[in-house]
Amino acid sequence: MNPNPYETFRSRMKERRTILNITLTEIAEALDITQPTAQRYESGEIKNIPYDKLAMLAEILQCSPPYLLGWESMTNPPPEIPGEEERMLQYFRKLNAKGKKEAARQLENLTLIAKYRSSSGH
Repeated sequence: MNPNPYETFRSRMKERRTILNITLTEIAEALDITQPTAQRYESGEIKNIPYDKLAMLAEILQCSPPYLLGWESMTNPPPEIPGEEERMLQYFRKLNAKGKKEAARQLENLTLIAKYRSSSGH
């Protein structure tokens, strides 16, 4: 017997959100929906999530839409992130959507300054 697809979506969304330490409020801000709507996505109460929201949600949760829907498994583990980059990522994840946008802008600006660019291009 196949598992309930809504239960699969619900459990995978919550699992990925928990692993990545992302709140429902952060999901709501990133998807431009209300926090109660994000909660209804995760509870399985909303059954027809618009594709654009599903695609964005999968990106936020670092997986694919088919994975969230239960059509595929997570075959490739996330790549290892060096310690300093992992620390920066933890700070980034603490920011709200507006803070993340500003952080990305600031990082982009730093890459334009020669003394801050790595010689390897990474």
